[in-house]
Amino acid sequence: MSALVVLNSSLYCPRAETLNMPYGITAMHSWLITADTANCRILGWHASGLQTGAKARALAGQPTYHAKGDNQWRFPVRGSLCWPYQVHASGKWVVVSDSGNNRVQLWAMNGALLS
Repeated sequence: MSALVVLNSSLYCPRAETLNMPYGITAMHSWLITADTANCRILGWHASGLQTGAKARALAGQPTYHAKGDNQWRFPVRGSLCWPYQVHASGKWVVVSDSGNNRVQLWAMNGALLS
């Protein structure tokens, strides 16, 4: 019998340890970074804390781990995302395919922060 997988672990609002349709993933230095597509955000986990159910330690595209919504429920701005599908690491940059906004964004990895 297979395990039942549900969006955001059956919670309406996302958390640092939940995902909703993650499509893209990349590795950068000691970080694992993913596009959490349906929550319109980018999450990162440091290698030292990788385990099943681990909380993300880096966030981009939403103001908090509990927030969701296309462009944070407003018009697109530099810090918002709408259905990010792919991420790629290059140097200190995380390149994000922001498909709902028809654009590509560059986010700098500064310690545990994406900015």
